[in-house]
Amino acid sequence: MRKVALLLVPGVLASHAAGIYDFLSGVPNMWKQLTGQPGPHGDPTFQVQLVGLQAGSIPASSGFPLTAEVPLSEVATPDVIIIPGIVQPQLMDPGFTSGELIAGEPELLAWIQHSYQQGAMIMAIGSGNYFLAAAGLLEDAEATAHWACHVPLCRRFPNVHWRNGETMVTNAATPNLISVGGGPAWYEGVRKLISQFSTPADATNAAKAFNVFKPSANSGLYTEFLPAMDHGDDLIAKVQDWLAQQYANKNLVTEAETTFPMSPRSLKRRFKKATGLTLIGYIHELRLKQAKLLLEESSQSLTEIAEAIGYADVSYFRRIFSRELGMTPAEYRQLYRLKPIAVES
Repeated sequence: MRKVALLLVPGVLASHAAGIYDFLSGVPNMWKQLTGQPGPHGDPTFQVQLVGLQAGSIPASSGFPLTAEVPLSEVATPDVIIIPGIVQPQLMDPGFTSGELIAGEPELLAWIQHSYQQGAMIMAIGSGNYFLAAAGLLEDAEATAHWACHVPLCRRFPNVHWRNGETMVTNAATPNLISVGGGPAWYEGVRKLISQFSTPADATNAAKAFNVFKPSANSGLYTEFLPAMDHGDDLIAKVQDWLAQQYANKNLVTEAETTFPMSPRSLKRRFKKATGLTLIGYIHELRLKQAKLLLEESSQSLTEIAEAIGYADVSYFRRIFSRELGMTPAEYRQLYRLKPIAVES
């Protein structure tokens, strides 16, 4: 039986903790209970233990009551450590470039480092990836997190290659680390753990038992564009303000290059340094954010929407939208169109 330490810290997302506990604790017994058919083996695969810096009540972000069964000081090196997402104001603050996120952080980071060195596999979810980065385990590696803390994490840990919007990221050089995005993306990470420590059949059966299906390969569908505005470059801030008003203009890059007092090369270099995005990439983000809104709320045709956000060619708009969001504009509208709710009189 594999021992899993499910970490609880102040601000933890109860939905992550409870969902993961249910998902892993049910392998393979849940499948047998639902179908009457045994899994590939009869014994429970995972023993999940709720751990914290201290034993006792842990304040979840929503106020839902959670309890750590044992303190870290009494936890033998587990086979797997899972770090759920957390809600802490500092993680949404681009100015959070130093200092501790929670009380007792050094002890926690030392435990994570030691467990990893002893061979534990560690999976962090969404904002919980902060602890992997703070423990120094993501240096020069790729990782993901919840989109709302992407900019703060990029600034706090510039040597980590953060991939905003990815469902799950692994690195060949560190196969015992799994970085998972926010929301229900943790299902994919847990399925990977089940496949590795049990069997692929158990992973599939668990997904069927809990009615869990693979999320979109591109979770840009759920990623809100939050441009960095506190970078300290006043001229680039003016460019951003201007783009926010002019994003529907055609030939916008050329127009920007002739509007602001610097060479095109300097503009592009300074813009990328300040915002983390290329000028054309930033424009696409602005346009796609508005496109999603129009698809959700308006009855405009795709041609009209493409024109409204600055794309003269509707085919090009479809290609950009599909590339960035993993589905066509029409598919997005079908799934997310906000329809009025009928109210009985």
